[in-house]
Amino acid sequence: MPPKTIVSLLAGAGVISICLSAGLAQAGGGSVSSPVQVSLRILPASVSPAPRPARKVPVTVPAGTAVTLRIVDRLPPSQEGTVVARRFLMEVARPLTVGRLVAVPAHTPAEGELMPAPANRKSAPQMAQANWLLLDNQSVPLSGQFAYSGSSPDGTIEAVMLQDMTVIVDAPVTSE
Repeated sequence: MPPKTIVSLLAGAGVISICLSAGLAQAGGGSVSSPVQVSLRILPASVSPAPRPARKVPVTVPAGTAVTLRIVDRLPPSQEGTVVARRFLMEVARPLTVGRLVAVPAHTPAEGELMPAPANRKSAPQMAQANWLLLDNQSVPLSGQFAYSGSSPDGTIEAVMLQDMTVIVDAPVTSE
């Protein structure tokens, strides 16, 4: 008789028992069963309490709040006599917070405009301005101008929000 392997599984109370029985060949042509039993204990995974869900709260960033912006687009070189303004992308360089809540995250898109170069001034820097902050389907007007001379301005640009902006943010739920 050829060797056989029998596997039986018994599960209950968090324990799985596996019994293996193999038929071993004997010299006289018969076989002898030699069962091997293995028990595995299944322990519950350590369960940590689920994090408390954040609640949504409205936060208003007031008009007059300073916003630090960074140019994202590569701006075209200043061209003398250009009569069309060119738009470019910027982003919020540092998050705006109200209390401990982040109302406007860093990297929030903004839009600026490179103003037409004056036709009569060859070496004067071209002016650029910050126009809009774009968040949660809102366009909030900005006020901020800077000189642009063909290369990226140094670092960041300061602008000011011209109107209030209310956004819905996640606020952590506190234990009561």
